[in-house]
Amino acid sequence: MAKGHYSGLEPGILAWAVGWDLLLGDIPQVVDPSALAARAADALEGSAPQNSRLARSVYGNAVAVGLPYLAWAGTKALLAATGRVHVALYREMAMALLRGTTSIRAAAGSLREAEETVAQSRAPGLSEGVAAENGTRPSDEAEARAVSRALRTLASNLRDNIVGPLFYFSLFGVPGAVAYRVVHVVADRWGSRMDDPLSTKARWLQTAATFMPSLLSGLLVAAAAQATEQRGSPAWETSRQYAREGGRLDGRWTEGALAGALGVRIEGEGESSSSASVHPEGRAPTVNDLPRARRLFWGATAGAVGASLLVTALRHATTRRR
Repeated sequence: MAKGHYSGLEPGILAWAVGWDLLLGDIPQVVDPSALAARAADALEGSAPQNSRLARSVYGNAVAVGLPYLAWAGTKALLAATGRVHVALYREMAMALLRGTTSIRAAAGSLREAEETVAQSRAPGLSEGVAAENGTRPSDEAEARAVSRALRTLASNLRDNIVGPLFYFSLFGVPGAVAYRVVHVVADRWGSRMDDPLSTKARWLQTAATFMPSLLSGLLVAAAAQATEQRGSPAWETSRQYAREGGRLDGRWTEGALAGALGVRIEGEGESSSSASVHPEGRAPTVNDLPRARRLFWGATAGAVGASLLVTALRHATTRRR
């Protein structure tokens, strides 16, 4: 099958993959590229040099770059082989692999679970309790931390499981989406030991690969905030401000946009470190902010899918004219 025919199938493949993901969720782990990459990363970590930091650093560089490249090349070869057999087989394989890189239903489910958990944990009868020094009841502080965790999870899911795969799919097709997923899998498997050269190399590559998806996620959340609540400007300004903080250009575009759109602060992961918080001048988040966050999530997701469909259609039109 010619390359132009491949690109002509991509809008339909994306539409079917998104539809099946929303209906059925993630594909079985036995054929999930993320699960296969996790097993490969674990095996390669076990084979890494142990006695030389320099050798471990070189090994980490080679694997952190080489494993996503092998995933890209292997996916491309697999799709080419199935395309030579039959176009329907190619379509089914491409759709399954793309479903393995995106997790729209799982991301929405995690937010719904967080909302239910926080709502159930609200302690009744404490409204007349003694206020803390900062004027917030202890139960409110716990709720703010729980909601902040949910918002951080929402931001990372939108960036890493939806916008990122769709961005690389739009540019490089299914192999690009699979390679992006493998980059994250390697970083997740190796990232627990901060001073390990393997972890450093994997996280560096993850930061580089995530920059554009993070920026686009912030833009999409701001656009959804403008469409739903006319709060696009504060969302984008907060996103820009906190993306630059501490050099974390890979992460805070999305979190900043959420915080600005909702008018809340997203607590840091520590006890109460305001320096790690996003939009600390905002009010404390409550469970009532989660339905608004869900609307922003679905608006940003719809925008990401629509933009990806448009880009793949334009790419196919350009290929046909050559």
